[in-house]
Amino acid sequence: MPGLAVQRLMEQGYGFGGEGDWKTSALLRVMKIMANNKGTSFMEDYTYHMESGNELVLGSHMLEICPTISATRGLG
Repeated sequence: MPGLAVQRLMEQGYGFGGEGDWKTSALLRVMKIMANNKGTSFMEDYTYHMESGNELVLGSHMLEICPTISATRGLG
């Protein structure tokens, strides 16, 4: 699962951008430096649910999410 490798690299402070997007990768790296690698991650919005009063967004469709933004440590 390629997403797990991306998770671990972002956890170490590397930038990442989907589909080889080097500008987003560079921006995320700068943000991670500025935020001391806390509270920053790359995530693609994937699915929107626009029901009035019950709006939801499902993100990270390929596991591209940094563990440093989670409230608890996951499995692994």
